[in-house]
Amino acid sequence: MSAEDETEGAELIGTLRRKKDDHGMFEDAWKNKWLCWIKGDMLHMRPTASGLLDGAKKGSFKGARETFPLTLWNVEALAEAKFCLIRPGGQQVRLRADSQAESELWVKKLTESMSKAKKEKRDMGHQHAMKMAQQELEDMKRDKEREEQRDVERTRERLRALKEEEMRIKRLEQERKEREEAKRQQEEVKRLIQEEKERKAKEDEERKRREEEER
Repeated sequence: MSAEDETEGAELIGTLRRKKDDHGMFEDAWKNKWLCWIKGDMLHMRPTASGLLDGAKKGSFKGARETFPLTLWNVEALAEAKFCLIRPGGQQVRLRADSQAESELWVKKLTESMSKAKKEKRDMGHQHAMKMAQQELEDMKRDKEREEQRDVERTRERLRALKEEEMRIKRLEQERKEREEAKRQQEEVKRLIQEEKERKAKEDEERKRREEEER
């Protein structure tokens, strides 16, 4: 990707000097110029070979691009056209513009971009939290509906079981009545047989008595 492609749509672009942390005793700590641009919620930086904005944009780089998410950094204005990027935890990146006005412009734009990026992140976090809460409510609703459905099924099952028990009891009662009726009929048959025996016995006895009288 060319520099033009990388910087296309940048809200602010320019060259800044970046302080070298590991410079030698007689070395200029601010000698290196970087092409810097703000795009969206990122600050991008590339070291330049020529130190000129036009040359940097044409691709005369001498190092890899570094990217700084603006949601993770703060900016602090310093004296002598300098300002500092500060990350919670102590990490710092010190930068210097060619003039105080340019430095103030970068600080102003970085402050605005950082505030916007952090607000969007908070809003996204809030939206995510709302979405998660909504999802939790929907899950709870589905769980409640499933539980209610299970309650309905359990109630139906209990009703089926009660109906079957009622039918079983009725069947047993009917069988008991049938057994009692059969027993009653048996006893009635026995009684009739006994009465018939007694009747015949009386007839036989009466017949014998008449035969004896006739003799």
